[in-house]
Amino acid sequence: MRRLSMIIGYLVLLFIIILLFILLLNDKSTIYYGKVENNQGMVNDLVSDDGDIIEHLKISKDLQDKIDIGDYIVVKLSNKKNNIISEKQIDGSNLSMKILNTLNI
Repeated sequence: MRRLSMIIGYLVLLFIIILLFILLLNDKSTIYYGKVENNQGMVNDLVSDDGDIIEHLKISKDLQDKIDIGDYIVVKLSNKKNNIISEKQIDGSNLSMKILNTLNI
């Protein structure tokens, strides 16, 4: 009986550890859109489709070399909002009016 309860306890502990591991790895991401306003690599007011706003974000040096002031970028951030997953330049015609209005205000 004691051995059975010990095995069940270990299985429950293993299940909890696996569940926590899955939850930690399941970090979803959000796509933010922004307009480049200076040459220092800082983008002000990145906006998501949900209306979330990030005030300042530093983009990579490679992307800084490719873009000009007034260009639009799309940045995919993890939900922790400090890990850039991907970033690239996009055409402003691909953005919805809601996002364009928020960026231009």
